Amino acid sequence: MATPSPRGLSFGPVAERYERFRPGYGEDVVDLLLARGPRSAIEVGAGTGKATRAVAGRGIAVLAVEPDPAMAAVLRRTTWGLPVSVEESTFEQLSAEPVDLVYAAAAFHWTDPDTRWTRAAQLLVPGGVFACLGGPISIADADLDARVMAVRRSDLGDENTSRTRTADGATSWPADELRGSPLFTDVREHDLTEEYELSADDLLGHLSTVSAFIVLPEDERAAALARIRALLPDPVLVQREVRLHTAVRAEQPHQA
Repeated sequence: MATPSPRGLSFGPVAERYERFRPGYGEDVVDLLLARGPRSAIEVGAGTGKATRAVAGRGIAVLAVEPDPAMAAVLRRTTWGLPVSVEESTFEQLSAEPVDLVYAAAAFHWTDPDTRWTRAAQLLVPGGVFACLGGPISIADADLDARVMAVRRSDLGDENTSRTRTADGATSWPADELRGSPLFTDVREHDLTEEYELSADDLLGHLSTVSAFIVLPEDERAAALARIRALLPDPVLVQREVRLHTAVRAEQPHQA
């Protein structure tokens, strides 16, 4: 079994900033996520509980799986009083009874690509739903976004962010992998991209919680963020790509 990505386990030192600066999920996203009426759920890589609170707030029992102790501590605090159980574990090592819904919010790209679909299917009852949601925040002005991304490429190199669009541009990840898996059927993709304003400082706060920035030495991270700040107006119009992918666990695996 592959070990979890070191980048995927880098968020603990910024757990409080993660809770402050990472956006949550709106009611329209949650409505689609819960469209089949699940009563039990497992969240993979629950972080500080952004999506956990949205799901458990609808009365659904959530087993929130988070491998980092610092993130899990914030998760426990922010979900207090909700039907949430926190398990400090990786997705790959989790032992749990099958549920109606297995979902991940801005986290599933950190899982082991060799085993993730088998694991997801094992954790679902037949007819249960797998869901993956999330996407990057970019600057709405294309020219400004290109200049900021040039700084990021120069200072950070390959960020290895969650990919949402495949090379042919025709479909998004993980829909392409789900459609190729005999374990799932009825694959659907919803685009709920939105635009809104952030203060320049809040955008920098968000960037400081991105793994490619976290793993930089402190002086290099500060310098990179300062170079980006020098380019930004205040406030900044941003585009948040929110894609929701759902798939149903096949009653009987079909032939790929």
